[in-house]
Amino acid sequence: MEESVHGDKAYTRKRHNLLASDPEKEPIWCMPFKKPAEGELPEWKRAIDRCLSSLRAIGEFPFRVVKRQFNFRKVRYRGLFKNSQALTTRFALASLYRVRRRLLAFTGSVCPWADEWPR
Repeated sequence: MEESVHGDKAYTRKRHNLLASDPEKEPIWCMPFKKPAEGELPEWKRAIDRCLSSLRAIGEFPFRVVKRQFNFRKVRYRGLFKNSQALTTRFALASLYRVRRRLLAFTGSVCPWADEWPR
């Protein structure tokens, strides 16, 4: 069983929120608080919302890279095997895309052996 369930404000229900969660019986529901119709959220609820948003952004970034950088918005191949291979490859590339600056800092250039190639 999951220890926690994360979602956005669309999935907020009275019994599925952080305050109503009972970790003994069910997972902790980590949904952001909605602003009431009149007034503002208290500061402590806004702080929790910011933390939950930063967690969600970390989880959603690879999907953004796969969709935007590698143009994968729909399934193109027939067969589950080809689709799973395409997604696995794209998520591996998304992992490299995420650490590209660290890799460039380590090697010093995009292709460190390019000056050794015959011309």
